[in-house]
Amino acid sequence: MSNPVYHHIEGAPVQVGTRVVVGSSLDETFDEARSGQTGTVDHLEYAAGCGEAFPGDPMIGVRFPDGHVDGFWIEELLVLRTTRSGLRGVRVLPYRGAPVRSRFGALWPRLHGLVTRQW
Repeated sequence: MSNPVYHHIEGAPVQVGTRVVVGSSLDETFDEARSGQTGTVDHLEYAAGCGEAFPGDPMIGVRFPDGHVDGFWIEELLVLRTTRSGLRGVRVLPYRGAPVRSRFGALWPRLHGLVTRQW
């Protein structure tokens, strides 16, 4: 059963409209073709039947520039922080007691220039 939420949810790890970069995952359903791509959170899903929990562990629908929407867990995403002057870098979100950054070993070399240049 699908019931996407398109509005602010207090306690959710990200909100609709947040810019993210797809990292990597050991999940066999993860689409490696999306690794390293930037998108925008389109919706949060709490009833897809994949073990979601309200409010802190939704499946996160990310819309990409090609218009396609794919679902990811927060551990598979890096959240981009923006300020008045534009993109500033990657905000590391703590998740289940461990920083998200530690879960993306393979992605960091690809993003290293982006992150260090913008901080």
